[in-house]
Amino acid sequence: MALGGQDILERSAVEHERIAECLQRGELDAAVAVLKESWNSGMHRILEHLKD
Repeated sequence: MALGGQDILERSAVEHERIAECLQRGELDAAVAVLKESWNSGMHRILEHLKD
């Protein structure tokens, strides 16, 4: 289920692309950092959506 519309989907796609790019370059630590950032921002987006 997508929460929040097109802008949320686009942001999520950008985050996933950044993770994939890090992995392609073999930068595992950077990929983990971006993944954690993505999880945290996703969690905050969900919580904000639930408040509405």
